[in-house]
Amino acid sequence: MATPTIKIDFESNTPVYKQIVDQIISAIARGELKEGDKLPSIRKMASMLQINMLTVNKAYNYLVEQGFVTLYKKQYVVKLSNKEEKWKKELERAIDLAIASNAGKDQILDKVKELLNMRRGLGS
Repeated sequence: MATPTIKIDFESNTPVYKQIVDQIISAIARGELKEGDKLPSIRKMASMLQINMLTVNKAYNYLVEQGFVTLYKKQYVVKLSNKEEKWKKELERAIDLAIASNAGKDQILDKVKELLNMRRGLGS
C-alpha cells in the first residue's frame, strides 16, 4: 500500500477533500504514486489526517470520477487517467489565469518548464 504524504491546512479556504485530491494527483504526477498502488483505506486515511471518514470518501470518489483511482476488490487503486481533454482544459484555464494576472509568455513558459522538471523530468 502506498501512503502519500498529505498535509491538511485547516486555515485554507480550499475544502479539505479538495486538498486531499490535489495532493494525491500531485503525488501521481511526481511519480510517488504509480499505477496499481493501493491507497490507504478510507478509515485509515481519515485516522492519519484526523478528519471525518466522509471527507476522505468524498475525495476518493472524486478521484474515481476523474479517472485517477479505481475501486478494485474494496480497495482504492491508482490508475493512469486517459482523460486527455480534461487536462488540456485545466491547462488552458491556468494559462488564462496567468495572462489575466499580467504574466508574460516567457514567464508562463518558464514556470511550465520548471513544474515539469519538478515532476517526472518532462521539461526537456
